[in-house]
Amino acid sequence: ILLVQAAIHAGEPVGKDAGLMLFRDIAINGQYAKLLQNVSILFIPIMNPDGHARFGPYNRINQNGPQQMGWRTNALNLNLNRDYLKLDTWEMQAFAKLWNDWQPDFFIDTHSTNGGDYQYTMTYMLETMGNMDPMITQWCLEGFIPSWYEYMELSGHPVFPYVTYRSWHDPKSGLVSRTSPPALSNGYAATRNRPGLLLEAHMLKPYEMRVESTYHTILFVLKHLNEQGSELRELILTADHLNATTTWRKD
Repeated sequence: ILLVQAAIHAGEPVGKDAGLMLFRDIAINGQYAKLLQNVSILFIPIMNPDGHARFGPYNRINQNGPQQMGWRTNALNLNLNRDYLKLDTWEMQAFAKLWNDWQPDFFIDTHSTNGGDYQYTMTYMLETMGNMDPMITQWCLEGFIPSWYEYMELSGHPVFPYVTYRSWHDPKSGLVSRTSPPALSNGYAATRNRPGLLLEAHMLKPYEMRVESTYHTILFVLKHLNEQGSELRELILTADHLNATTTWRKD
């Protein structure tokens, strides 16, 4: 089961457009139908409907397209992508119920950056630094990431890990990647022992390029899960069983 989420920050609609394009190609144009043989897809095109309804041309004025976009927060001015753990908002409570009901095996959360200008159209975060089950981490490091890199390179949309400055606003301080807390989508997925692929398309790149890069990523994940999903599923079941039977004690 693949869960794809878009527009939790509604000013960053690349995932909404990429997902709708892909599912149009599957359902209407008859492409990639075989990819549904072994994978079920859950798609949330607009995770933040309040922010999406606040639609206009000036919500992210430095972003290179589209002409209009939604707003970052919901109607209560709460950032949903900080609420996976606390579940203060109705939207995230509904998301948690959907997750628990469906138990997805792979999760994609689609974004655009807030202004960084990088060489790559697409950067990403995937929790592989020790905060997820070791065997699932190994599956990501040895199986998923190398194959994805190769596919995206061949498709003309190379990717790179998401990085930030060691000292904020100081490029000379160097670049760093970090683990994410469970308040964020990919950190939350890791606590549930699921690969959570956070996509950050760079807002200064042309919108068409950002959507295409997101489209090809979702398409690749579908292909990869059709080939390797049963192995991932076994690793998840084992990890869930170990978590359920582990007894913690205070020394």
